Amino acid sequence: MTVEKMDLFQSVPERRENDSIAVLLMQQVYDKLDAMDKRLTLHMNEESSTLVKELAAIMSASFPGGDGAGHRTYHEAQMQVVLDKAQFWKTMRTEVSKYGLLGVIGWVTYAVWISFLKGPK
Repeated sequence: MTVEKMDLFQSVPERRENDSIAVLLMQQVYDKLDAMDKRLTLHMNEESSTLVKELAAIMSASFPGGDGAGHRTYHEAQMQVVLDKAQFWKTMRTEVSKYGLLGVIGWVTYAVWISFLKGPK
């Protein structure tokens, strides 16, 4: 190696000398981040428990007697009554149409039979 190349290598600072400072800074950043995460988690837990309590109070006041499940059951029963009425009237229309048509066919058959029995005029 020439003298010029040796001087070049000697003028470059050792890279690993500053590693301890970087590690120390990284450790401080991680410590601060961990502390902030703990504070944020604590704050979120306190807020969420307060919000849950407020929401429970609102929901309880929203239903008669605070019974949300009973309120739902009541509405489901109302919907079932409406569905039963619709089914009843659908069946009624079908049966009236069916037996009405049979009655008309029976009456026409009876009238034709009576006319046949009377004979020609």
